[in-house]
Amino acid sequence: MTGLGVIPVRPEIAGTWPFQGFPPSVSLGGTTFVQATWAWPYSGVVAQYRANVPFNAAHLLVYANGTYVVRHLDEYNPDQGYPLEHAVKDAPFATQFVVSVIGLAVGYALGAWAAE
Repeated sequence: MTGLGVIPVRPEIAGTWPFQGFPPSVSLGGTTFVQATWAWPYSGVVAQYRANVPFNAAHLLVYANGTYVVRHLDEYNPDQGYPLEHAVKDAPFATQFVVSVIGLAVGYALGAWAAE
């Protein structure tokens, strides 16, 4: 899922994961990446990292097959104190989906409660 603030990386940066396991931070190609706390699940992805910068942070995905890829930069890094800006600008479709599900659940619960 991508959003308005997601900046594509062309060509993508990809390779074989050179580390044992998933350390809290890694350095690849001169960039320091920190394990992502705010991370949307992607199919086949076992770990996610973001560049250790507040803006235009490279988003690194590590796959179960031992490869990694950077396909985009997040305009706002949620792990550097910008989770709301990231939700609105970088991940609006995912945010809309989650808010809709929560809204439906709350509406259903309130409707059931009012019907009692």
